[in-house]
Amino acid sequence: MKVRLFIDNWNCGIITVSLKQAKKLAELNRQRDKDINLCIRREKLRKEYQAKVERGELRPPTRTEKLIEIARGHIDNESVKAARRLLIKRGVTY
Repeated sequence: MKVRLFIDNWNCGIITVSLKQAKKLAELNRQRDKDINLCIRREKLRKEYQAKVERGELRPPTRTEKLIEIARGHIDNESVKAARRLLIKRGVTY
């Protein structure tokens, strides 16, 4: 069975696809919309964070604080090992 389907503004026009393809395209379009909304939300939160930093409500973590957080991870991760080496060189206990 063939279905006439309007895709979207990106692929202007009407094409003929099977019902299975139409369902898959609809699913992909829904996922794309969710991804776009997530990106918009993340950008809004980044701007909000930056505004709070500029007003002095928050302060970004220092390099040492970031390394300490990383060093508390799983021992098998290379980034954890590297962070621990750096902290040891600096004489910081984690």
